[in-house]
Amino acid sequence: MAARGLAPRTRVQARAVFGMVMRQALQDGLIESNPVSAVARPKPEQPPGRVPDAAQVRAFLVATAGSEWEIPMLLAATTGARRSEVLALRWSDVSLDGRVTIRRGLHRLPSGELGFLDPKSDTARRTVPLLPVVAQRLRAWRTE
Repeated sequence: MAARGLAPRTRVQARAVFGMVMRQALQDGLIESNPVSAVARPKPEQPPGRVPDAAQVRAFLVATAGSEWEIPMLLAATTGARRSEVLALRWSDVSLDGRVTIRRGLHRLPSGELGFLDPKSDTARRTVPLLPVVAQRLRAWRTE
C-alpha cells in the first residue's frame, strides 16, 4: 500500500478492517491463525505542527483588538494556555499583578452540554506569569 502511494492513515485503517475480518474468520474456524497479528501496526505520520512567527502573532492580535476575542486571544498567544483553559478562566484565577492560574478547562461533556473539568494531570494545573502589557490590558478590561 505504501508503494502504491496510499496515505499512512489509509494503511492504518485498512489493516484494522482486514484484522477484524481475519479475527472473525478465526472465530468461525475458517483459518487456524490470524495472519494480520504477525504484521506490525503501521504508525500514522503526524503532520508537523505549525507555529506562527512573531509577525503573524502580532497581526493576529491587531486583527482581534477591540473584538470579543481580544482578551482570550491575547491570553492564548502570550501564556500558551489551551483554548479550553482560556475559556474556563475566572477573575479569581487572574492576579492583576501579573499571574494567571490554570485550574480547569471548559469541555463538551458526554451529555452534549458544556462543563468545567479539572486538568488530567497535576502538572497541567499551573500558574503562568503574564507579560506586563497583558496584565495592564486585563486591568483596563476589568475596569471597562
